[in-house]
Amino acid sequence: MIYDEEESFYYILSNKFEEKLGFFIIKIEEMNPKNYKFLIKWKNKLDIGDPNMVILRNYESKLKELIISYKVIFMNTYNVVCMDISVDNDQCILFRHESFQLWESECMGLLLSKNKDFIHLNKSGMHVLSLGTMEKRAITDNKKMNRMIHSLESCNFLKVDKSNYLVFQCQKASNRVVAIEQEYVKGETKDSGEETSFTNLLNVRVHEITLRELLLFNSLYVCKTLSEIIDIVND
Repeated sequence: MIYDEEESFYYILSNKFEEKLGFFIIKIEEMNPKNYKFLIKWKNKLDIGDPNMVILRNYESKLKELIISYKVIFMNTYNVVCMDISVDNDQCILFRHESFQLWESECMGLLLSKNKDFIHLNKSGMHVLSLGTMEKRAITDNKKMNRMIHSLESCNFLKVDKSNYLVFQCQKASNRVVAIEQEYVKGETKDSGEETSFTNLLNVRVHEITLRELLLFNSLYVCKTLSEIIDIVND
């Protein structure tokens, strides 16, 4: 649970609702608990553990985001969900990032307030997600190697519609996928009421570039004429 002092609302993460497992986010007014709303009611029948919630604010763009992180049983993933709570909208999820995390192993997540990086810590080490608005920036890893970190927001161009959200499936380094999905609310039924559901629109697979491919791309940039490019491809 986390409290928003600006609007006097509580945001509660629950793993069970009406004896059914799932992922539930509830927004409740402090002075009037009867005034509440389900931001997410996803009955996926999965246990979650090691949860963390934090509110991320951008005063320049007037954007307020709720960051929820947790690990999932059976799937062995650590999920980071970014939701837009600055507007009253049924489609509030912006991003969901999934990385590998054993259910039996302890882990934790935290947000760095200065550069808006989300840190996932476990026995294997540390994973960094850039949640800020800066598209990319240079960093240095533990081996003193220069690297470029890109924000999740920099992939927004993949969306088919503004209401879509992105799912970064990074459980395996050899099979990473960026999925574009649409969030919607199912109609109310007598058994379970309204439920949040998702439709997959398309998937983009991310391949690691080889040294041979990198040298080819570099050679193409050096070429000044079309004939030089054709010669390289033919060779």
